[in-house]
Amino acid sequence: MLPDELLHSTVEYIAYTPEPPDCDFLGFHFKSVSPALLSLSQVNRRMRRICVPFLFSYLRVVNVAEAMKLMDLCRTGSIIPSLIRVLLLSASYYAQKEGHKILRQVLPCLHHLSCIHLRIPRPSIDLFTTVLEQPTVSTVLMRSLDNLPGGFSKLNLSKLVLKHTSVAFPRFSTLETCIRRGARMASLDIHRPDLLDESFGPRIFTGLQELNLFVCYFPVSFSWLPAFASGHPSLNKMWLLDDKKHYFDRHTPYFIHSFVEGCHRQELSECFDITRVGLSRVNQSSQEWRVTGMTIVTKFASTSLIEILSLICSSFPAIEVLSFDLDRHKDTYHIDDIVSVLAGFSCLRVLYISHLYNRIESGRKTSWKLVRQLETNDVCKILAATAESAFLCYASRLAKQIASLSALHIDDMGYEHEKSRYGRRWWLKGWLHVRASSRDIEGELRMLTDH
Repeated sequence: MLPDELLHSTVEYIAYTPEPPDCDFLGFHFKSVSPALLSLSQVNRRMRRICVPFLFSYLRVVNVAEAMKLMDLCRTGSIIPSLIRVLLLSASYYAQKEGHKILRQVLPCLHHLSCIHLRIPRPSIDLFTTVLEQPTVSTVLMRSLDNLPGGFSKLNLSKLVLKHTSVAFPRFSTLETCIRRGARMASLDIHRPDLLDESFGPRIFTGLQELNLFVCYFPVSFSWLPAFASGHPSLNKMWLLDDKKHYFDRHTPYFIHSFVEGCHRQELSECFDITRVGLSRVNQSSQEWRVTGMTIVTKFASTSLIEILSLICSSFPAIEVLSFDLDRHKDTYHIDDIVSVLAGFSCLRVLYISHLYNRIESGRKTSWKLVRQLETNDVCKILAATAESAFLCYASRLAKQIASLSALHIDDMGYEHEKSRYGRRWWLKGWLHVRASSRDIEGELRMLTDH
């Protein structure tokens, strides 16, 4: 019989479903209990004793009825309230005033609660104050600046972390009020970064880890970046986002200059658009940044995906996040060639793939064994389930070839009659995760079809 210590480690390993990799940089996020943990907790009393702390460490309260159940547990002396570490309170819960009173009664009973996630728009100031004053809580997590209630500027916000704040330069007054009251932030979006100059450099946004610049037609000066980076030691990610495809067609920032020249030499410039470029510091104290993320969208005339990916790989060997969209692509490829070129990305952690299935030569011809049980002979659903099986196979091959790969995001669609692009449509979307030790793939894609 295995010792408790080993069982505990095993349970901890499988306790929660993997989270999207874009949550990783925050350092804290809500975890959902895995089906495996639920099954293990029912094996016997010993396993239940080991599993119970993991079952209730993260608790989601979505309505008043659930809040009442939690209050009853507190009143009856149950062990469960003492196991809760992170509490997520949803919008539907806060919409009912009765829930505010219940929360004030419940919070003092959660003796080990360390984080409250308020996933709501503008809670009442009384409720917000109650949450901030809970003595055991060190972090109160909210989505953005827009979610704060009126009157927040008089409160001590040292426990508050804004996950994602968006501002348009030079309108920083509300955000600066938050900072002065002690709030921290994880990610900051700036619109019109072309207006930033040296005066932006000394500004401090406490706790900032990621900066997103929404670029447009106009050139961006990075003269402010050295001073800004020096004042933000936790800042390790910066993205330039050009989803409207205006910026990179007109401007070549210094960090992709050699890559753009290579595209011109190989006559690849007209084959794709760059829509996002991600930068990371070489090390925490460095002022040097390197490209670690890129999103490309191929054009209709493009027949050069392998060449494009090869050039990205050789130009940016530190790429960690790669995304490519083949929606308008017309050529097809053998999966071996796709796997081979992607295997060259030795640092790749996260891969976003859009509209790949029908660009694989053998994709629709292979008789894939369905991993999803279907209770219907619906042709469209069968096609979607077949594509899902193909993606699980492709993901497995990539996981074994790329040691650093931790997750793939799939976004695909097709037609009942693909050649004519006619008839009902199907969609697949979601995350597939790679188990670090076994390199096995886990996860299930969300499947939709036209009615």
